[in-house]
Amino acid sequence: MVAALLDRFRGDKGLQLLQSRGSLVIRRLCSLLGPEKVFTTVSHLLVREQDLPFASTMVQALNLILLTAPELKQPRNALKNVVAHTHGHLHHHHHDSAHSSSSSSATPLASPMASGSHGKTPTAVEMFEALYRSFSHSCCATLSLCLHAGAYAHACEVIDCLGTDLDISDHILLELDRLVRLIESPMFTAVRLKLLDPAKHPALCKCLYGILTLLPQSKAWDTLNRRLESVPSDKLVMLSDLITGESSLDHASAKERKKEKSGTGFKHLGKSKSRTQDHAGDNGAEGHIHFDRLLHVFYHCQSKHGKLHN
Repeated sequence: MVAALLDRFRGDKGLQLLQSRGSLVIRRLCSLLGPEKVFTTVSHLLVREQDLPFASTMVQALNLILLTAPELKQPRNALKNVVAHTHGHLHHHHHDSAHSSSSSSATPLASPMASGSHGKTPTAVEMFEALYRSFSHSCCATLSLCLHAGAYAHACEVIDCLGTDLDISDHILLELDRLVRLIESPMFTAVRLKLLDPAKHPALCKCLYGILTLLPQSKAWDTLNRRLESVPSDKLVMLSDLITGESSLDHASAKERKKEKSGTGFKHLGKSKSRTQDHAGDNGAEGHIHFDRLLHVFYHCQSKHGKLHN
């Protein structure tokens, strides 16, 4: 059913349908089958999609639905700051491992701190990774998902990948322009409020400055620049020093990956153990987000799009 629905959105007529009634149709389907099942199924299909422009259009539509639709409230709330919840779970792992092994592993998406699920409903971590893999067809959707989930340090890595490993095409600049408009929307009010405390969220500030650096001077640049002017300036001069804890681990990992790169770029990244596995041991628990692997997916997906647009 979901695959047939995707086919209805193909071609010029399909695009018109997606723009006029696509959101309503997908939301109705979410009400019938459950939003988690619909979005994870669509994501799995789009990961294998060969029509790259179609995949990019679809994930941008899915991203807006995820952020705004009432039918997506539960998974949206579960995904919100899922990274912080996951790190908190890892931090307390040794204190409550007995309790976790008996209950957390079977907790569905309704709990953002779920570490895995043996049922049909995915956990927040599983849904984040599934969405990320398909959202990699759009840098706007990928960064939007990272900002919503609180994965600010990883968003910095995505921006670094865009600026150093990929060619910045007009298509990417248009997507970054779209991202700035999203950041300025009510959907990201909570994220913007965190800019008032850069000492607590240094990676978020660095992420937004990274976007500003990639953008040419334009209306989007002016908008984001004015937003960042509201950040307490006395903290900005210490931005690098403020990136501590998990953020520093993330950026140290990025430097290690650069050492591992060969001429083909990210060659060995997929084989390396992710930092979330390093924190958790080698048990391969599903409650840990494998950011290194996801960045590998993003790079290769955007490389394909780059060949198409260049």
